[in-house]
Amino acid sequence: MVSMGTQLCEAFQGDAILIMLEAPTDWGKLQEEADGTMIVVAADHEDKLVGATEAGLAAEIIDGWDPDAVNVACIQSQKERMFIQNATGGEPTWASVFRAGDDERYVRNASAVATKAAARYPFVEPTPFER
Repeated sequence: MVSMGTQLCEAFQGDAILIMLEAPTDWGKLQEEADGTMIVVAADHEDKLVGATEAGLAAEIIDGWDPDAVNVACIQSQKERMFIQNATGGEPTWASVFRAGDDERYVRNASAVATKAAARYPFVEPTPFER
């Protein structure tokens, strides 16, 4: 998986790979697989990062990360957007304009699903919103 990350980093001219950890790992093996690409390791508790900085890796504790809360917020956002789409019949094709011309620059509301689906090759059935 790290080698795929290094390929992506190289292809998109990235500066580093961010790796989220759920447990301590073999830092030497991680660096070896990265093949010279800078690695930033992150975890939700310092115990999972023991030895990372000593091994020459950048380490970051992600404080306050709650995947369940993010999931709930995403589902709520989908429900709100579906409410707006149903209430407006999908028109206009923008949800909000923060700057003049946003409605011309961004695909929003009803047109977004059709546009994304049309751009997929081979076609993949869109995932339905959770209601």
